[in-house]
Amino acid sequence: MATPNNQNRQKRAVYSNGSLKSYDGLASSLGVRFFNEVGVVDIAPINPEFVGKEAKKGDKVYNYDDRISIFLTPDVAQGILASIKHLQDLLDYAAQDEEFVAPTRLTYEWAERSCTILAPGAKLKINGERPDLSEKFVLMFNIPDEDGNAVTVTHILQNTDLTLTYPDKSQEIATLNTGLESFKTFLSEIISLGTGAYRQGAALAAPTGGASGKSTAEKSAGFGKILDEDDDFEEEEGEATTSKAKPATARKVLKPNKTVQKANLDEEFLD
Repeated sequence: MATPNNQNRQKRAVYSNGSLKSYDGLASSLGVRFFNEVGVVDIAPINPEFVGKEAKKGDKVYNYDDRISIFLTPDVAQGILASIKHLQDLLDYAAQDEEFVAPTRLTYEWAERSCTILAPGAKLKINGERPDLSEKFVLMFNIPDEDGNAVTVTHILQNTDLTLTYPDKSQEIATLNTGLESFKTFLSEIISLGTGAYRQGAALAAPTGGASGKSTAEKSAGFGKILDEDDDFEEEEGEATTSKAKPATARKVLKPNKTVQKANLDEEFLD
């Protein structure tokens, strides 16, 4: 039995390094990349001598040799993204209702692994420091090492501050959780890979032709013929609507022949 060609071909491994980077200066650096339809989060620990210090050009602040890689399938990415959105919804509700107490952290678990999202205001001691996390979200991944022992890595997501100036010249600082939003975008891209949307788009953009025995020009000609026929039909309709209307012809009404009818009645009475 013949095997289809697409089953004989080996699937090509595709790697893509993302340029999205995050450095928190206290715990780790965070980078992202793709491997086929899986997203990868790379977290490299900070070298102890640079904790909380300003780095100079050329300094090796983070230990990339000991980085931890977390592989996220589309299903896992969907679970983490839904968890983040749910936590944000609860925090927004708590900001509107003083009696409602929002959770301080939310954990999503899968295959002996977990991702915990800590809400702003978490009390953490990281590398001997207690940073101000009043406005920052924190990611914590827990994964098993080669020996099955749990390994926890932490990254503080960074914010962006904006200066708002009002008509009276007063100013206000607005803090945006851009680090969290960037991570959410990365998760959404992993989900898009899983749906096959990118493959479908690439297939639609690829040139077609030879396989079906008809060239693209021949296929286009067929559609052109249909369009021409539609155009002719529209022109005919246009001519019918713009031509002068003919006077209506009175319908001929057949009247019974009185002479024949009377003769038939006379014969019946005579009988």
